[in-house]
Amino acid sequence: TSGTLYRTSYAIDSTRAEILIAGSSRANHHYDAPLLAMKFGKTVYNTGRDGQGFLYSAAIISAAIERYTPTLLILDIAPDELAIDEKERLTCLLPYRNRPNIKPYIDYMGDFQQIMLFSKTYPYNSILSSIIAGNSSYVGTGIDYFGYLPLSGVLPENSLPKERIGKDDTIIPQKIAIFRDLLHKLEKKHINTYVVISPMYSFY
Repeated sequence: TSGTLYRTSYAIDSTRAEILIAGSSRANHHYDAPLLAMKFGKTVYNTGRDGQGFLYSAAIISAAIERYTPTLLILDIAPDELAIDEKERLTCLLPYRNRPNIKPYIDYMGDFQQIMLFSKTYPYNSILSSIIAGNSSYVGTGIDYFGYLPLSGVLPENSLPKERIGKDDTIIPQKIAIFRDLLHKLEKKHINTYVVISPMYSFY
């Protein structure tokens, strides 16, 4: 009924917002859904999720636009998005493995996941605490504003990310294919789409 898992399920199954925002934590914490709703005069929902990347966003968007047609999509991506291997991150989608629009992204994770999914409890192994927290009135799960989670405080200078030494910038062909497929789906449904690389703090 609240928390990260609720927001993912709501984005997949329920939202009918005219404007969708998708991306990682930068989308989740930077795009003020209530403010955008006021400025545009339209309903807005922020589907961003901490620790995720483009493939998670593509899965959520694909499931949402199968149900309805938003008028506008803002997709926030990282500068090196197409070179990041996200296979290990997508375990959060395992509980939705039987959804036709989610399954292709589960398949992307590889054959090992398909074997593990013979276990009915495997998809929930790492999220039991989140399930309990999201259904408990005694555990604070944070307040979200149409999916937007504001952050407060000051970012310590020593917490800024450093350039990764020996970083591999090789673009992953599978991700290009998925990106093109998603853009084709959006174009087919005449959904105005903005792909944004928002500002980020880093030393380079």
